[in-house]
Amino acid sequence: MRGRLDEIDLILAPGVGFTRCGERLGYGGGYYDRLLVTLTRFAKRPLVIAGAFDVQIAAVVPMGATDMPVDNIVTESGVYPR
Repeated sequence: MRGRLDEIDLILAPGVGFTRCGERLGYGGGYYDRLLVTLTRFAKRPLVIAGAFDVQIAAVVPMGATDMPVDNIVTESGVYPR
C-alpha cells in the first residue's frame, strides 16, 4: 500500500449481500476485511460505505469471525446506517 495508512478516510466496499445493520457478504477473498484490520491496528478506521441494490439487502448473511461490517449501505431507496 502506498502512502500513509492514516491518510485513508473512506473505503468503498463491494459485496454480494448485506443486512441493514451493516453485515456484508463479500466475494470470498477477505481482502477488505484484512485491510480494515490493518488500518485499525496502525491508524484510524476509515468510513466504510457499500453501494448496493435493494435486492442485495437480506435479513441475514453468513458472517465469519473475521468479517468486518460496513458503516453505511447506499441503495437506490436510501441509506442504511449501522
